[in-house]
Amino acid sequence: MRVILLLLVLIGGVPGAARSQDTPPPVVAELFTSQSCSSCPAADALAADLLADYTGDEPLYIVGCHVTYWDHLNWKDTLSLPACTARQHAYAAAFGNKRVYTPQIVINGRHEVIGNKRSAVIAALEKARGDGVKPLPLTLENGALHADLRGVPADVTYNLLAFDNAYAQSVKAGENRGKTMRYVHPVRAFLSVTPEGDKATIPLTPDARHDGYLLLAHSNKNGAILAAGQVMAAAP
Repeated sequence: MRVILLLLVLIGGVPGAARSQDTPPPVVAELFTSQSCSSCPAADALAADLLADYTGDEPLYIVGCHVTYWDHLNWKDTLSLPACTARQHAYAAAFGNKRVYTPQIVINGRHEVIGNKRSAVIAALEKARGDGVKPLPLTLENGALHADLRGVPADVTYNLLAFDNAYAQSVKAGENRGKTMRYVHPVRAFLSVTPEGDKATIPLTPDARHDGYLLLAHSNKNGAILAAGQVMAAAP
């Protein structure tokens, strides 16, 4: 109930309240986490709470990006991706930070906060509502994504994050040894794409076919997310 009330405050009203525009700007949260980080389970649980209880008109896109630098504790994170580590280092450079850490949530590529601090995450999500991220219409058909890129600035890099709905893993070593970790929207493939034209078709290779897809347009100047769209695959 507490999460629901906080989220109602976040969206500035209740479901069905009047909106200032037909398609509200989305909010994107990337959680950088690891199966070997003892501080991360609370952040992973918070991400699950947000996805389960969010009732706002504004789209809220949350993904879990598992980094590789915890893989030295006799346990290799089964979800860790070098591309996620590189993405977090790029954010750190853009923010002027000298180090990366977990759990960290980066919102709209502009705001960063400790991922297991519930009140701080809620405050950052509220702040991010004013960023004006452009909704990016995205559909999935015949093994390809179809994106409407009209209105997206030219000086951007497109990243496609393919994720699963949920994932569970029994951890055998590291700081979370003996625990079964549960995740929502863990990123399984992280791809840079180069669309051609305002209405782009992005074929999906077999290893990139997962439960959902998040297409992000990052500013080449500071890494901020300027446009975002998400689509879920139909259940089999």
